[in-house]
Amino acid sequence: GVPETEAATVSELFRSALFNTRRFMVVERSRMDSILEEQGFSLSGCTDVECAVMVGEVLNVEVILLGSLSKLGAKYILSVRGVDVSDARVVLNETAEHTGEVEGLSNAVNLLARKVAGQAGDR
Repeated sequence: GVPETEAATVSELFRSALFNTRRFMVVERSRMDSILEEQGFSLSGCTDVECAVMVGEVLNVEVILLGSLSKLGAKYILSVRGVDVSDARVVLNETAEHTGEVEGLSNAVNLLARKVAGQAGDR
């Protein structure tokens, strides 16, 4: 229920918000795509844990985040799961919601990044 361009914008906002927590090393999407392309991988359609683990191994990361943006009526729901690449365990799971226009999502994105950063500190 969310146009791809809006979802991509929210993804970039989330990436920036995570970086701004100073808790993560964030890989730029274009750099990820380049590395994956060299290895013959594609992120399109990669939404399950098994695929995320394979991508995480190629990128040489400890944890990879899977996110979604859904819309239910006037409510936007942002969800993020962190998957430990070494054993495919889900190590964090957080959501944030926003009711209203899409322009108001930035507050929910920032809240979600802070939640993820807080949970990452528990690892």
